[in-house]
Amino acid sequence: MNRRTVLMIVDGVLAVVCVIAAVLSWRQGVQTTEFAPMGEVPGFTATRYAGPWLVLAAVLIAVAGLAVIDFVTKIVRGLWANHSDRNVFAAEPDSATVWAGGRRSEG
Repeated sequence: MNRRTVLMIVDGVLAVVCVIAAVLSWRQGVQTTEFAPMGEVPGFTATRYAGPWLVLAAVLIAVAGLAVIDFVTKIVRGLWANHSDRNVFAAEPDSATVWAGGRRSEG
């Protein structure tokens, strides 16, 4: 297993773990409480938002997004590296201009 494969696995696992942790922290950040009716006051549901948990969920989603972007980038670079059989920056053999050491020479 080469380094690129290991890093791709780490990126994939990191993205999944971050999404799961974000869901759990979001659930901790939104708390609902049921209040029963008392006399003339009707019953209602109160929702409390805990800011730190919601911020943590947002940060975890951002990290997961970056991990997915890195994962896709490594896949695309790997595919392009396998399909490129020549150096696109090298001069063609029949080219009249070849750059060597910053000087132009006729070939």
